[in-house]
Parts: sequence; C-alpha cells; structure tokens
Amino acid sequence: MLKWLAQKNHPDIFTYSIENEIKDYYKKHYAYELNDDEVNFILNPAAAAAAGYTTGR
Repeated sequence: MLKWLAQKNHPDIFTYSIENEIKDYYKKHYAYELNDDEVNFILNPAAAAAAGYTTGR
C-alpha cells in the first residue's frame, strides 16, 4: 500500500507498475498467476464488497 500511495502522490518519482507488483507478489507467495481482470478487481473492488463491514467500535 505504501508503494501505491507514494506512486499516486509522486508519479514523477515512482514510475513502477503496481499491476506488475501485484502479479509478482501473488506468483511468489501463492504460486498463482493473476490475469489482468483479477488485478483490476483487486485495485477496484465492488462497493458490495464492503457490505456488512464494521470497524468493531
């Protein structure tokens, strides 16, 4: 998340591909190759995904 935030705030300095970072992470840690649609879903989850979410307060 910090790398993504840095890229969003300073795109002229941080020029890596967050999509490739996510794909590499899943391949390394889960031995699973994400396709572009799956990466897009991770970066843009549906609003319904938060349904029922509480902060525990």
